[in-house]
Amino acid sequence: MNREVLELLEYEGMKELFASHLLSGPGAAALRGLVPLEGAEEVRARLELVGECAALLSRGRRLPLRGAGDLLPLLAKIHEKGRPLDPSELLAVAETLEVSRRLVVAVEDFAREIGDPPLPRLRALAAGIPGFTAVTDRILSVVDERGRVRDEATPQLAALRERSRTVRDRIERRIAALLGRREIRSCLREPRPRLRSGRVVLAVKAERRGEIRGVLHDVSHSGATCFVEPEAVVAEGNLLEDLLARERREVTRILWETTVKVTEVEPAIRAALEVLARVDLAQAAAAAAAERGLVLPRLEEGGRFVFREARHPLLMLLLPPEKVVPVDLRLGDDFDLLVITGPNTGGKTVTLKTMGLLVLMAQSGLPVPAREAAFTPVREVYVDVGDEQSLEQSLSTFSSHVNRVARFLADAGRDTLVLLDELGSGTDPIEGAALGRAVLDYLHERRVPTIVTTHLGHLKTYAFTHERTSNASVEFDVHTLSPTFRLLLGQPGSSNALTIAERLGLPREVVDRARSYVRPGARAGDEILARAQEIRSRAEEQRREAENLRSRSEALHRKAREELAEAGERKRQAEREAEEELNRALGRVRALVKEFARELGNAPNPFGPKARELGAQT
Repeated sequence: MNREVLELLEYEGMKELFASHLLSGPGAAALRGLVPLEGAEEVRARLELVGECAALLSRGRRLPLRGAGDLLPLLAKIHEKGRPLDPSELLAVAETLEVSRRLVVAVEDFAREIGDPPLPRLRALAAGIPGFTAVTDRILSVVDERGRVRDEATPQLAALRERSRTVRDRIERRIAALLGRREIRSCLREPRPRLRSGRVVLAVKAERRGEIRGVLHDVSHSGATCFVEPEAVVAEGNLLEDLLARERREVTRILWETTVKVTEVEPAIRAALEVLARVDLAQAAAAAAAERGLVLPRLEEGGRFVFREARHPLLMLLLPPEKVVPVDLRLGDDFDLLVITGPNTGGKTVTLKTMGLLVLMAQSGLPVPAREAAFTPVREVYVDVGDEQSLEQSLSTFSSHVNRVARFLADAGRDTLVLLDELGSGTDPIEGAALGRAVLDYLHERRVPTIVTTHLGHLKTYAFTHERTSNASVEFDVHTLSPTFRLLLGQPGSSNALTIAERLGLPREVVDRARSYVRPGARAGDEILARAQEIRSRAEEQRREAENLRSRSEALHRKAREELAEAGERKRQAEREAEEELNRALGRVRALVKEFARELGNAPNPFGPKARELGAQT
């Protein structure tokens, strides 16, 4: 998908809806690198994966992904810098591979527990994660939980560290003996020893440097203090330095051996990271959907797009939920081209961007902010929005728009979506309208799914004279002089310029004269449109009320069905329990009868035979 389109529609910004729900480094990296997918089957697979995660979350089951790190930079560093992984990096590898193991176990456990759904997408992904027992055992045998190479990593390392501790103890004892002598203490600037380049030194007053024999390692900036390694510990210091160097070489050897073990399974690690990334992103998407009321879009064919009660994702991040006005958007059922008209600042551009961004989200395998969503995957989304001039090419606003639209038209087809903002603007209105109409003809003849916005009156009638096209308008309240941001499908809008001017206080005679300059036919048309919009607004309100009633009715009906099903299940459970209790009671009675018959089996006739017969029957 074109990078310019992603920027125009603020694709990166919508990712904030999902970022806080991620649990792992691979998931965070996947979200940062997420772009719309190309094939319908891949989109379907991603959406179904989110659906499976949503099913688990609805049952209180969350996949264990926390603690997994993004290992790709570490793997790249091995090859690029030619050095082994350090202990903390190896520990990160082990922890991430352990998370992948827990994920495999959890998916199988949840699949068995839930049964329906069987989680086919999750199970297929988890099946691609191999066991990493050998490499994780190797890492944990040489690195402890603090990210430090263990003493027992090799016998050689254990011996070197033991010898180093012994030498340190000797140095500390000898330094303590020196500090116990009064004549030594009187030469010191401070009573405690220090370290300089790994050697134990004393802070000696410069004027008394000659009274303490040893090796001078440093002098303070002021020159008042000399840092001297006493002669009594120089030999031990040399030995310790040699032991530490040998220890570093042994640690490096151990780290290289362990790093090689990691590189031997690098392809499998990369595959596991890909699974962790996809599952974490899918689970985050499902969690965000539950929190913010997003829905998974259905895949359709034939250039069909439906987003009912859609909201712009960035507005959801910026405004309280009640401030974001939902809009109904659709293409492909009875029309492929939608012309949105109405006043400036009425929400036309936001509506256009909402359509484009929701299609990009859906094609990325993400849930979208709408009550219902369906879409056809597209090869490309083409967008011309905004009125910025192209400074690099020294083009005017109009030229910049035409230049961009020309690129779109060369490639637009049934498998693309075209979104044009303020078509025909930026030049003479008559010529702009003519050019805009020609562009609409071009797109209409090729049945390219298209939404355009315009305030040019000549384009408002386009849908009345062409099949499979429709008008829409953004509603404007002329009484409050403010947009409602509601989209009214099926009717063109009016700019309301003269009405707004009058309400804003322009002299009446000026407004009346302006009206006299408007052609009578145009005035009549505007009045008809105004009345139609008022009627449509009332009808839309009634439709919404009816829709709400229908939704509540469906919810009550669904709740009643669920309660009836629960009651039936409780009844069946009670019957099963009653039958089990009856069987247990009968068992106890049979046992008592058998015992009674056994005790009377030797009684005289006719009681003995009768008792034995009764015992045989039970």
